[in-house]
Amino acid sequence: MNFRLDGFTENDSLMAVAANLFDLAYTVAGPLAIIFIIIGGFRYVMAAGNHQKADKAKSTVTHALIGLVVIFLSFLIVQEVFRALSVDTSRFSLGGLEFDYRDVAGQE
Repeated sequence: MNFRLDGFTENDSLMAVAANLFDLAYTVAGPLAIIFIIIGGFRYVMAAGNHQKADKAKSTVTHALIGLVVIFLSFLIVQEVFRALSVDTSRFSLGGLEFDYRDVAGQE
């Protein structure tokens, strides 16, 4: 299936586009969860004995940690689905940038 979408070449398959979008989602979601862990930790320290503020900060950290676990598990599931569908996720392009994981790992 060939189609045109800004930032992708005409020969990218639908699965390659999906792989690129999942990579983008992981790139945004992971650091965002880490930022929320830091914010929650800061709020916990600044609670100064106020139990309501401390509980809210603990909740923020807990939800961010759950988010990290969900991100990690979804990454594993998506990789297994792509592997089962024989989609090569080691090379992708996004916004004109070319990435090849085999170059980084030293594999051909």
